[in-house]
Amino acid sequence: RHHTRRRTLLLVSSVSMALSCFLETVLLVMAARAPAGSASINMLHTLSLVAILLYMASFAIALGPLAWQIGGEIFPEDSRATAMGMGASLNWTLTFLITVTFPAINSSLGDWAFFPFGVTLVITSLLIAKYLPETKGRNVRQVLDDFRARAGLPPLTAAQRQASVEGAVRRKSLV
Repeated sequence: RHHTRRRTLLLVSSVSMALSCFLETVLLVMAARAPAGSASINMLHTLSLVAILLYMASFAIALGPLAWQIGGEIFPEDSRATAMGMGASLNWTLTFLITVTFPAINSSLGDWAFFPFGVTLVITSLLIAKYLPETKGRNVRQVLDDFRARAGLPPLTAAQRQASVEGAVRRKSLV
């Protein structure tokens, strides 16, 4: 049985991925400045591979799989399919854009090509820390109340919840 909280895993994952990107950048810059044929170049290339493996492992422990699980835990049932579909579409669109644009990024930034990805992961970590509530062991209502509290809004009243449910039922009957 897993006892680690999802939010904590996402933070560890995104911070580790950011550090891996920054480490990769430092190693590539150092390798570019090392004397040709020196033993230090081999060591820097080996460490560069380790940084990439650390990145992949960090993604695999949380940011890859948990994003899908948490998505299913933060949306109410009436909007979950639409929200998850939109999230999947955005994910694959951005994956495509990164794949297509990385050669140009690599050409223009050279040894610094991983740096912008590290910055993006730092921003991701900050957004997770500030806005994402813990979902493990909590129902959707508790998670949504936590989102509202983080936005400075009061929890929904019973009447507001009922109106939301009735609206969802009406929307489903129109489909």
